[in-house]
Amino acid sequence: MTISSILTPLVILPAILLGGVSEENIQDVNPEARQFEIPDFENQYTIEEFLDYVEEVEISSFEPLSIYRVKSKEEFEKMREYILGYYKGVESKHSFFLEEGVKYDCVTVESQPGLTMNDLSSADLLTEPEGIDIDSYIKDSENTEGEVVLEVNALALREDNVDSNGLQMYCEAGTFPMQRVTLTYLVQFESFDDAFNKYPNYGEEFDIDDVDPTAIGDGYEHEYAFATNDYDSDEDDHEGRGIFAYFNIQNPFVHHWYEFSLSQLWAYSDGSDGFESIEMGWHVAPYMHWGSYETRLFIFSFRDGSDCYNTMCGAFVQTNSSIPLGAKYADTSRAGGAQYTSLYWIMQDTSNNWWVFLDDDAIGYYPASSYDNGPAGIKDGAATFDAGGEISDAHPGSRHTRTDMGSGYWPSSGFRYAAYVRNITYVTDSWDLSYGTSVSGWSSDPQCYGQNVFAPSGSWGNHVFFGGSGRNSNCQ
Repeated sequence: MTISSILTPLVILPAILLGGVSEENIQDVNPEARQFEIPDFENQYTIEEFLDYVEEVEISSFEPLSIYRVKSKEEFEKMREYILGYYKGVESKHSFFLEEGVKYDCVTVESQPGLTMNDLSSADLLTEPEGIDIDSYIKDSENTEGEVVLEVNALALREDNVDSNGLQMYCEAGTFPMQRVTLTYLVQFESFDDAFNKYPNYGEEFDIDDVDPTAIGDGYEHEYAFATNDYDSDEDDHEGRGIFAYFNIQNPFVHHWYEFSLSQLWAYSDGSDGFESIEMGWHVAPYMHWGSYETRLFIFSFRDGSDCYNTMCGAFVQTNSSIPLGAKYADTSRAGGAQYTSLYWIMQDTSNNWWVFLDDDAIGYYPASSYDNGPAGIKDGAATFDAGGEISDAHPGSRHTRTDMGSGYWPSSGFRYAAYVRNITYVTDSWDLSYGTSVSGWSSDPQCYGQNVFAPSGSWGNHVFFGGSGRNSNCQ
């Protein structure tokens, strides 16, 4: 089977009468504005001025901030030292505000933390995947009535755009947009480690009355509904090199700002001696974006026992000058209306570097040297690939969250209502295309969130409808 036969025009699937959907939850909407104002004094500096400030500032300057949660001076010093190390040697051509209070620096590709923090030099920099021809894997997908396929320019920077300060919102060739990591951002968290964790600990004091503090941290739960393909039951035999699919872009309701809802690809290996993963998709994660409930592009990795979003910790080498990780989608799907989709993929090249792509544009890669080649590592391929949804639940009011997964509609609602991932395609150990050998569905709690997986059928290929509204009479 060829990729062109996979990506033929879609057929419209009939919408099914809603079943099991909480009307209360479907009516829930996210706030239109941010939950709190962004302190932006660190964003006013150039990189050089910013580092001078970080080196000299005292913890007392941050303690009056309403967002301040650092549990000790020792944790604050870890944050300071991290920023000074992260930006060591970084060169920026110019900066701009992608949105109010959110600054991006156009960093030279050769000086980025993704190289220096992986013990790589500019001589090691790759500009494209090694040993594979990307054009041979993917062709344009024609949208059908009711669906709009977003191309890369839906998020790409444009040379003719300027921010509210008149700064050009564009990075020239040889540079890329890197969101500035500031102390103001890090002090939202109790500890340095929490700032990079997918499930951060926000401590015992909140401004929101119905939070159960005992459910945060160790009690913080996450739930899933997805399609999965296990390449081999033998964890020592990693046979997968990649996965790509078209994702329905939604803006799910998120109950509280310290929770999230996402839809993504997973490439991972999980063994008795550890876990490594690379993930890519869209999310609504207010705690990461100053209380913003908008849908954003993200990448994520787990290695060496630590988490990392986007370019925040230097795990990722970005090569694309026009795609800002963390950018928000201007268009998201509407129930009964237009359905927006975007092509995401994760793929390993013949030198074992893991690349992530938006549409057919490479964003960059995770260096092979960062990963382990043991049973739980992904250096020599990944054992499992998933596509679907995930939410976090902090048990507000000591009950299950009302955070939506996907659109908030259940899978039985079908096209135009339920969230979906279509044309899920795998890349084998020999870099051939495959529908997978044992694709199935899994939900961590079917009473709260569900999934319906369909085998290759017509133009949709492997596809999954997923989601749900969280708290309901059967989900407490």
